Amino acid sequence: MVSLYELVRGDHTHFRLSKDADAVMPPSELKKKVPLIIDMLRKKLPELAKVEVENQISINLRLHTRMAEKFRHVIVHKNGKTDNSETMIEDVLKWANLAGDKAREPAARAQIASYVGGGDVAGVIVLVEQPIFQAGGLSMDINRHENLVNALMAHALVMSQSLVNYLDKASPR
Repeated sequence: MVSLYELVRGDHTHFRLSKDADAVMPPSELKKKVPLIIDMLRKKLPELAKVEVENQISINLRLHTRMAEKFRHVIVHKNGKTDNSETMIEDVLKWANLAGDKAREPAARAQIASYVGGGDVAGVIVLVEQPIFQAGGLSMDINRHENLVNALMAHALVMSQSLVNYLDKASPR
């Protein structure tokens, strides 16, 4: 995201963050501003905001990006265990603009909660070994972190393509 921002901010001042009006903020500081960069792109590129939520793969990319951000924070700063899983779920829903959405919130809440362990591992973010098949002595598990990584890659592609489309339309021919 930082490289995409750095690429576009040079020639397109309207894509600069207010805190980076002179386009000199170093990448180390920009990394801390990624949510602001995404929000700015969303405002400047209305098609991005729509495709994040309604797309051909039927994945709410905004929700998955927010889950990945929050899970990373819990894993890095709290050894993978949330103090209060319900508060974490509420934060993700709020950040993904799904809190209070009667149609979509319940499914999103269940999806986030499915990544939080229960019982002996209550409150722990669990990114591996989700059972998907069991019959007799046969079973199959998947690593759920791959779902998040794939959604992040799709989100990056959508953002890049939205920006390319915008710049193509804006440039004189």
